[in-house]
Amino acid sequence: MPTEGNTSAASADSNTASANEIIVRHACRALLLTPSHEVLLMLVKEPTRDWQAWITPGGGREGDEAPLETLRRELYEEVHLENFQLGPHIWQRSHRFDWEGRKLLQHEAYYLVEVEKFSPGDTSRFEDIEMRAFLSFRWWHLDEILSSKELFVPANLGELVREIVEKGPPAEPIRVGI
Repeated sequence: MPTEGNTSAASADSNTASANEIIVRHACRALLLTPSHEVLLMLVKEPTRDWQAWITPGGGREGDEAPLETLRRELYEEVHLENFQLGPHIWQRSHRFDWEGRKLLQHEAYYLVEVEKFSPGDTSRFEDIEMRAFLSFRWWHLDEILSSKELFVPANLGELVREIVEKGPPAEPIRVGI
């Protein structure tokens, strides 16, 4: 989910960034996948406009935090997941978007985390910006994602997950679209 910390030309935690400045964020996300081919997703909305989508847990790097430190912190904060085996880096994604009146360029690294189904817990560890955006958690079966009319990020999430289920993770991270 968008978070305040990053490395950027204009700091994302700065409320003084001009409307035309682009904030560069580096984020890490987890594809939490069960043996039954279920994926844990979060429904989020952009608080200032009519946009919502299902996304994987994760968020922005804070300070000089290493990418895997970011992922471990985010999974603990967002879904209360502490003990897990981090899998391979599977996807990369870069995209521009507006969030609460700020223009962002976000570079995301996605990692596979194979887990048993669990209850993600409450939102008590969410930051303010996450609380404004979060709507719900849901475990989605791969078939449900593939047949749904909901908006997923990345948009082709179902096909990407099917590829992992059928062929295993890619040898190198692949670039995925919006």
